[in-house]
Amino acid sequence: MTTFFSLVQQKRIKQKIEPLLQQSPEEPIQIQSEGCSYIVKFTRREAGRFWRESGGTLACWFLFGVAVRPNAFRTGDITYEAQRLRDLRHHIAVPQLFIEERDYIVMEYCGEQIEPMLRCEQGRQEFLPRIIDSLLELHKAKQWHGGAQVRNLTIQDGEIFRIDFEEKVGDVLPLALAQAYDLFLCFNSLTKYMNFDAKLGAKLLSRYLSQRSEPQIYETLGKVLKLSLRLEKMIDLFGQKFKSRSDIKRTLYFSEILQRSLYENKTC
Repeated sequence: MTTFFSLVQQKRIKQKIEPLLQQSPEEPIQIQSEGCSYIVKFTRREAGRFWRESGGTLACWFLFGVAVRPNAFRTGDITYEAQRLRDLRHHIAVPQLFIEERDYIVMEYCGEQIEPMLRCEQGRQEFLPRIIDSLLELHKAKQWHGGAQVRNLTIQDGEIFRIDFEEKVGDVLPLALAQAYDLFLCFNSLTKYMNFDAKLGAKLLSRYLSQRSEPQIYETLGKVLKLSLRLEKMIDLFGQKFKSRSDIKRTLYFSEILQRSLYENKTC
């Protein structure tokens, strides 16, 4: 058990959580205790996990040319996430872990989600570069997220926090590939806020790449680009209706900005 509370504080918080366990909540819940906010995350079995795992396997094959078993992407349990929080706290801003039990963990509340702030122009100008810098900080520490979508970012007192570390991507893939997957997820989740602006997307990706000097990341992204260009040709065979699907459009968008930014950084 990881604790930073007195025994009395622990008891009070556990008393608040006990009724919640009967409801088998699938999403984290915010609770209050002694004037402070905390986030409680429960052990869960996600519906539709088979299809998500299969989707991850297909994405690795088509985008990265790597074959992995579907169950290799199986979401970790609460114990797994608790350990990742402990490990990552030395490198980046993540929630502090206060209590770890078999069925749940209690973490500090780390502010509001950033995603709603991207709906206005001012928010996009302020936060899009900071989101990329946050991912860069994580990767330069030789770490990965596994759930790098913007929905897993919060902000408190001006500091960006990363949350939700259930995914085992970095345990399955080489580090450079796990980081490339983070990039894909990050930009995939930002496309609608950038209105598929390839110039802006390439600028943000170049911002990231200009701070990465490791050959492995460029080699990996180069392979991703070759495979995604090959995938584009396959997609063309399915016609415009298939090509206009939102998930396909996001994948093609990432391919375009990757091509632009890799060329730019190679010629700099």
